[in-house]
Amino acid sequence: MHWVSPLGYRLTVHLLTTRCERDADGHGEIEAQVRGDVHGMGLWVIEPVSAQQVDITYRWEVMLHKPWPVPPGAH
Repeated sequence: MHWVSPLGYRLTVHLLTTRCERDADGHGEIEAQVRGDVHGMGLWVIEPVSAQQVDITYRWEVMLHKPWPVPPGAH
């Protein structure tokens, strides 16, 4: 997976799903081990809002594994 921020920072991460759970009421969690430019864990919390809609919250606990560029003019 590749991400590019509005400031031009680029991150490449590789995800390995380590847990996937879904309750009968539709609540669920997906957990993944993260490697690449950041290392750690990612968690998606899925909460149903209606029969056609869910809220998804992303939680990341990662450490940067490469130098973070300094934006121009930030010195």
